[in-house]
Amino acid sequence: MKNRKVIILALLSILILFLIFSQILTMEKRIDLEAINLQDTNLPTMWTCDWCKDKKDVHLDWEYNDALNDWGVYYEPVSFSTTSDTKLRQFSWFDKNTSNRVIVIVVDYSCPLLAKLNYSLNDPRGVFQRDFWNFIYDKENMHPSKWVFQNPEADKDTVLCGSGSENNCEGWFYTARYGQYYILVHSYMMMNGQVFENIVKVITDKFEKYLDLRFKYEVQL
Repeated sequence: MKNRKVIILALLSILILFLIFSQILTMEKRIDLEAINLQDTNLPTMWTCDWCKDKKDVHLDWEYNDALNDWGVYYEPVSFSTTSDTKLRQFSWFDKNTSNRVIVIVVDYSCPLLAKLNYSLNDPRGVFQRDFWNFIYDKENMHPSKWVFQNPEADKDTVLCGSGSENNCEGWFYTARYGQYYILVHSYMMMNGQVFENIVKVITDKFEKYLDLRFKYEVQL
């Protein structure tokens, strides 16, 4: 019993030291989420619907909104704010032609360790497995085979198709982690993988301009 207590205390001490160490390894220059402005992000304005009855070009007319606060309803299962120091910001675009909506959520977890842990906790495959067919019944279609974009600045990123196939997917998800920062890009309505890939590229490129990536550190568990 005594040896067990010693082992438990030793493990707790290691955990505390690791948390302190990871807190030190934050970005030297912490960004102000309120200063981020994605309004002039040039989202794609047209894509070709190959699966429509009559193959046609879909024209998009995006309306930007950085004050939308209804994400908590849709993302209620996700615990973004795990600590009092966690900061969150949401952005969205609404297409007036197709009623599609693109949601972007940026979270500052204050340290890379918390961001790494929450990246796994917020995995859409677990959080939304009851809402999207592929996450339970058709896992082979979750990962688009034609996806080209590789994010060299992110510590980790993932792209997922929630329902359908990459040419006709409803519920695209892209998540990425940059040190202590987490970003989620989500599209509600059906679209092909190419147009969502273009959306992700322009949004992440714009977001990364606010990061001083020279001070990005990776914490290895």
